[in-house]
Order: sequence, then C-alpha cells, then structure tokens
Amino acid sequence: MRASEQSNSTDLSSNENGVAVSAPALSTSSTPASSEVSEQSLLEELFPEASNYIQPHYTTRNPYPKLDLPSHSPVIRKTLIDPKKTERERYIEMFQTRSENLTTLQFLYCSTELTEMDFRRIIPKGRHIDSWAAEGEFIRVIPGRDPLSLERLPFYYLVFRTPESALAYQRNAARLHKLCQLYHPNDILSALPPPKGFLEDGEDIAQATSSYLLRPTGAPLILNLVMQPYNPALRTLLTDGGYKPIVPSVHPTTKKPVFKVLMRIDGYEPLPADLYRIIRQDAYRRGLTWPLSMGEKSISRLRDVVNLRAKFLPVSSSSPRAANPSRYKTDREDDPNTAFPDSSEGEEGADREAKEMNQLIMNRVYNRWVITFDEEEAAKRFARLWNRKILPRREGEKMVPWKDTEGVRTCSVEYLW
Repeated sequence: MRASEQSNSTDLSSNENGVAVSAPALSTSSTPASSEVSEQSLLEELFPEASNYIQPHYTTRNPYPKLDLPSHSPVIRKTLIDPKKTERERYIEMFQTRSENLTTLQFLYCSTELTEMDFRRIIPKGRHIDSWAAEGEFIRVIPGRDPLSLERLPFYYLVFRTPESALAYQRNAARLHKLCQLYHPNDILSALPPPKGFLEDGEDIAQATSSYLLRPTGAPLILNLVMQPYNPALRTLLTDGGYKPIVPSVHPTTKKPVFKVLMRIDGYEPLPADLYRIIRQDAYRRGLTWPLSMGEKSISRLRDVVNLRAKFLPVSSSSPRAANPSRYKTDREDDPNTAFPDSSEGEEGADREAKEMNQLIMNRVYNRWVITFDEEEAAKRFARLWNRKILPRREGEKMVPWKDTEGVRTCSVEYLW
C-alpha cells in the first residue's frame, strides 16, 4: 500500500529560492492518448513510400475544388438535320395538311347502266353479321355526266367520309375482281368455280363473286383515288351530291323532295304547253295520272335550267384537275369545253357572248327537257314507259304525219339520280 502511494505521489523539489514545487510523475506506458487518432491508413503506415503522390491528393478535409459554370457563355447544343424528303413523302404530307372533308374514288371506263345497288353490294361485310358494314361504306354515288347536256359518261364518283373507308372499299373491290378473274367459267385456264356454301375466311366465295357486276373479268379494274385538294367545281359537285340541274331535288316552295327525268326528243322542238298536253292525253288514254310537282311548270327546257357558262373539264374528265393556281389556270383557254367566253368586258363582251353560241352547243341542249315529279316510283315508271316511245300527236291537230315530213320523233327518257 505504501509502495503504490509512493509511486503515485508527486515529488517535491525546491527551486533556487527554496520554494517547493510539485512535478507530475512520468507515465511508464508508451501507448498514445485516447484523444489522439492517427489519420494514416494501415497501407500508409506499412508502406509510406506508396503514399507519396506527385499530383495533389484530395481527402475529405481537403476536397477537390468545384468549378462554377460560366454565366454568360453560350450553351452549345446538338442540332439534328432532317433528311431530304422524297417526292412521295412530300405528296403524302401535302395530302394530310390540305385534306378535304370528303374522300372520293373515281370508277373509270365502265358501263353507264350501273345503279347504286351495284356499288353497294361489294361494301365489305362484317365477319359475324353480314348486314353490318364496319368500314368501306360510302355516302353517295354520283354518275358521271356532261354538265351541259346531262348525257351519261363512263365513270362514277364514290364519295366517302374518311380516307380509311375509301381505301377499304378499294381493297375489297380489287379482291373481288381478282376472285372473278380466278374463277372465270369462260376461261380455259381458270380454276374450277367454288360450289355454293364454300367458305373462305367465313365468306361464301360463290355468293361474293356472283354479286360483283362492276367490270368484266377480262378488263382491268380502274378505281382511283381523286387527288386533293379538289377543283372548286368538283368540290361543289361532291358537296351538293350531283350536277346542278339535278340538285337541289326539293320543291322551291313546299321544300318536299321532287324527282326528275330527262327527256330528249328527235326532230324540232315543241312548245312546253303542247308537250304538257301530249303527256296528259297519253296518261288519260292509259287510265292513270302523272303526279307532276308544279303542273305545266314542271316541264322546262334544259337550256333554261343548266349553267351554260360553267367550266366542264374538272367534272367531266377521267382525271380531275387539282386546285393548284400556280399550275392550273381558271380562264377559258384552260377549259376548251366552255360554252361562252368571259363576259367581264362589259356590253361588248355580252354581245359577243350572245353571237358566239355555235351550233355544236345548241345541239347539246336543243330539244331536251327536265320533268319533275312528286313521287319517285312515278318518275321511274314514266321513264320506262316513254323511253324509245314515238311522240304522240296532240288531239285536234290535222297535219300530215311525222313520217311524211321529217321522220319519226322518238323520245329518249332517263331517270336522273
């Protein structure tokens, strides 16, 4: 106990002045104090020469200095250069950006006796319900006509609401035409016709080929998409649903629908009152009445209702023009079928306009009549009864027969739709 106390006690010594001073006792242990922690790692302690870096060595206490971004220097970004568009891509982009509200297919070089039902039969049918047409259904069919004489031309316009419906109808028509060429009974190289009830992808092939009547199997199918944007005259034709003398097909006062027929008579032109009496007398002899919409005013000359100054090339050609003012003109020189020259020169132009009506234009509108009916069936019945009929003589006339003077006066009648 005394030895430990002596070792822990302080030594007393005196200085030069005799004052006692206490000195702390020296520790016999060589371990460093707990507050002192070595900053060197084990690798640095064992191999001090490996820690001598030539470049500056940054630690957590001496971090790498951060550089601030320049505040006024421009930022360089990568610029992507679009590849040059092809002509097809430019046409597609023009079609998408300047598209019309309606999409039109033009069926060329075909019979003029087709009806709307012939086109409606080949609308793509549903896979589960035949009467359900999911796509490919058109709004209307407009038969091609001469805008001046209303004579039928060998083409049709099929108007659709969307381009998808038009393309679906075009694909189905091409498929049916190819099937009819494959199973053509009059061709020695054709395949055997499929029997009735033979299904292919859920479709009766015999029924599908028998309903296709648009084009003979030996001729190619020409069903083209009309390029957009449309010519103003063609756009008016598609929007109205027909040519101007045929539409609007409503009564001017009652606004009820009316139905029209076109009558062409060989020989000289009678008076409207005489033609009205002839039609009434023929109906009396047949024991029926024709429901004319406005009585005697229901019969009108074609030249009185048709627009003789209209431009006919955009709506009567096999390839309608696009409405591009930089490429296509709208003056008379661009349309050789214009009936009259431009009348914007005043009175002299109007006089010259009246004098330049030639015999060719007169032959296209001479002795042609438009007759309106209140009932559709009556108009179709009148067209069937009067087509290729010799014009009867009016009662009370005591003139020589037609055959003794100028020949037989034959009527050609067509229902306008």
